[in-house]
Amino acid sequence: MDIADIKKRYDYDKLDGDFYEAVYCGDPIQRVEDLRWLIVEVERYKNIVKSKSPRKWEITNWIDRCNKAEAEVEQLQAVFDMQQTRMGKATKLWQQVTGTHHTLPDLGVLLDWLMDRTRR
Repeated sequence: MDIADIKKRYDYDKLDGDFYEAVYCGDPIQRVEDLRWLIVEVERYKNIVKSKSPRKWEITNWIDRCNKAEAEVEQLQAVFDMQQTRMGKATKLWQQVTGTHHTLPDLGVLLDWLMDRTRR
């Protein structure tokens, strides 16, 4: 995996200043894997900078790459957190309406239920 693989899962061409609108990677497990990979990459870059005694331009390049990777992590974490909050709200509504307070709905079932409600 590399940053290009991660970026393919997110629609950067439609940003219009709003990162959240551009996200189309709907798989929460994939988002977590993306975040983990980016965090590891940031640490890897930092360790390279610390260990190699690179020239000044190399240090600047590595620092820029670290900063970009950290920004990616922050953006993806914000999206993940927002989606978790929205999922929690939708789950609570589903539980209240269906009377199944101790049950978590399957994501597909929840989406079908929400779409049915909006069609009415």
